[in-house]
Amino acid sequence: MAFLGGHYNADSSEFALAVNYIDSASEGRQEHGDHNAAMRRPAKAIPEEFKWRTNTCIRASCDTGDQLGQRISPNDKRYINLQKGKMPRSQSKFFGTITVLLLSLDASASMSGPAASQSISMTSAHWHSLGNKTDVQYEEQEGFADGIIRLKSGDIALNNLSFRDGTIEFDMKPLAEDIPGIRFRVRDHQNAEEFYIRSLADCRAENDCIQYSPVIHGFMLWNVYPEYQVKAPVFPDGWNHVKLVVAGKRMNVFINDAAQPTLEVAELLADTAEGGFELHGPAVFANLTVTPGKTDGLSPTPSVDEIGSTAGIVHAWKLGPLTDLHYGSAPTYAERPQDHASWTKIHSERFGVVNLNRQFNASQEPSSLTWLTTFVDSDREQSKLASLGWLGQVWIFVNGVLIASDKNFYYPESERKRPDARLSLENGTYTIPLRRGRNEITIVLHTSIHDDARSRTPYGWGLAMRYNDLSGLTLQSTGND
Repeated sequence: MAFLGGHYNADSSEFALAVNYIDSASEGRQEHGDHNAAMRRPAKAIPEEFKWRTNTCIRASCDTGDQLGQRISPNDKRYINLQKGKMPRSQSKFFGTITVLLLSLDASASMSGPAASQSISMTSAHWHSLGNKTDVQYEEQEGFADGIIRLKSGDIALNNLSFRDGTIEFDMKPLAEDIPGIRFRVRDHQNAEEFYIRSLADCRAENDCIQYSPVIHGFMLWNVYPEYQVKAPVFPDGWNHVKLVVAGKRMNVFINDAAQPTLEVAELLADTAEGGFELHGPAVFANLTVTPGKTDGLSPTPSVDEIGSTAGIVHAWKLGPLTDLHYGSAPTYAERPQDHASWTKIHSERFGVVNLNRQFNASQEPSSLTWLTTFVDSDREQSKLASLGWLGQVWIFVNGVLIASDKNFYYPESERKRPDARLSLENGTYTIPLRRGRNEITIVLHTSIHDDARSRTPYGWGLAMRYNDLSGLTLQSTGND
């Protein structure tokens, strides 16, 4: 893929053409350069077979059918600066001064302004199925120039595309009550950013009608970030226009031509900054366009984390090795991993969440117990209230003594904590008895959405903790080293 820019002198039939080539298969590596600096680079030879091919129109008007273009081999990964190249005299009558920009989907906005919008073909030649459970039809239909995709189930991926920042727009019509949507910046099927609609009958009135979720190591974190779900003017059984504006670590979502963002994502959280696209059914998709670099002034920097910066948030933890889950029996303090060298330091992220999905991989391994420890100094013997957010079941040990246990499973419904079994500091508040001096707080988790002994969760895995009153307390930054 390449940017091309040039200027033509009609009197001398000469032109200067600058090409900044970026290889989309280079795993996110980019080569940026100032446009003027590129024009000043020494000329490098272009193979004769690539000169003056009539594949790309680069003049202001192509209505006569005459085309002139410079084609660059997809294997030629060089910067090329062709200066004072002679143009065929027969073409000169069509040219004044020309500036040309060819679309590069993997280029960032370091060039001057966004690239042109590109419509994505919704045909089988441009997409491929993921897995053996995909049921998809590529259809031609009047009124849809690029076709439509009827994705009844499963996932499909777009071929040969790399996206970093810009605007993504598409239309989608849900086919059933489910969570159809789009993944972008897909590094692989295990890591991406995801946006989706909950196509339920009450979607327009529900506070989780649309949602952003990172996909990390195969985990889909829908139940970790309730801050990134909102109600929206969605038609659960009709067409909806979706617009995603993506800039660095930020994203704004507009539903059905809303003038203001329907959802503002203050920080994108997946472990990927660039990648491809995937669609997830069941839904019909159409009119997919991508405009690289068009971010509408959205800052690429995460906004202030008001929750995570609150006084009392416990940021520093140590994570122990997983141990076996004995479903139906409470763990004992004596079962904690004994090798101190096997415990690793871990720090909270946005919203004060200790995101354990970054530490493990989704798999069919049996459910396990997760052990985390933190330390707090107290200037006297006292009790403090602490808010805790978690998923599944939790056991709280203070100085080796079990002081509380609770559940936050999605199934059965009776075990859901507010808000709707999502991880939140609203999940529960507990009295923490502290002695004078240093205190060890150990949290044990059985993370799942089901209250049973199924295999490892494919969803959120983590916790958050906040002391509601810090008077007389000092939170330790590195633990009891």
